[in-house]
Amino acid sequence: MRKITAFLVAMFMVSIAFVHAQQTDSTRNQQRPSQSSPSTEPTQSDQYKSGDFDEIESADVPASLRSTLQRTQYKGWESGKVYRSKNNSGYWVTIGTGSDTRNYYFDRNGRATKAPGPGVGKSPE
Repeated sequence: MRKITAFLVAMFMVSIAFVHAQQTDSTRNQQRPSQSSPSTEPTQSDQYKSGDFDEIESADVPASLRSTLQRTQYKGWESGKVYRSKNNSGYWVTIGTGSDTRNYYFDRNGRATKAPGPGVGKSPE
């Protein structure tokens, strides 16, 4: 009987140690909030940083981009917003409002390009 009692006490102590180790480990690994304020500008260096664009009027859209925008998938671009990169490396077109907003990206020659990296695609306003 003594051996069984000792065994149960030992198992109880081991169980408490495991629970304590799990609690200590989980609090140690929690992420702490950053002291610095988050940046609103994307950190990835590509041609579509939102601060690097100026809005242009639909009448100022170059002919090469205008011909691309005549395709059915870009229907309604005239009522959307068109942005030109400050270094003339590309264009950004937003169509729609709210959750129905669609973003399209074009190179300087008016050809559609892939969407840029994370953090990009927010209105530069």
